[in-house]
Amino acid sequence: MNNELIPTIIGIILGTLITITLITYPASPSEILTIRHLNEQEIENQIHQLVNQERTTNNIKPLTRNPTIDQIAKKHSLTMHETGVFEHANQTFYGENIVQVPVFPNVQGCDKPTWNNEEMANCMFTLWKHSRGHYDNIIHYGYTETGIGVKCHLFTCHATQNFKDKDTI
Repeated sequence: MNNELIPTIIGIILGTLITITLITYPASPSEILTIRHLNEQEIENQIHQLVNQERTTNNIKPLTRNPTIDQIAKKHSLTMHETGVFEHANQTFYGENIVQVPVFPNVQGCDKPTWNNEEMANCMFTLWKHSRGHYDNIIHYGYTETGIGVKCHLFTCHATQNFKDKDTI
């Protein structure tokens, strides 16, 4: 088992989309088993906390979670996984962040593995923070509500964060 190879990623930011390139990296059986312990709801909550910490640091009011927008974001993350199409689908909201992150020992741009909920959330947030368009959504003073949806499968997690201002239906 120690000779098994699993992919790890090099994060590449292209325009407003964050995508990945795979390379191989040896992993132990215990590392592979920890992948199954990711909790999507915990990752979503941690992303929300990280985004609001960043907004507070910049003297911007925190975003309120909206359960309806959460469902829309979750559906989009699931659709990206099921179709293999990684793209924005923002039809209702003013801002949308999406990311695809593998669950592996070394994610470039995050400088950590993504084996657990906190590491995955931190990685997703870090990739958004270092992408101008995504970061602009995070610190946009007009946004008041957000929805976050994460969908994880064996080796990949997809996340969508939608942003809404007070006037958007």
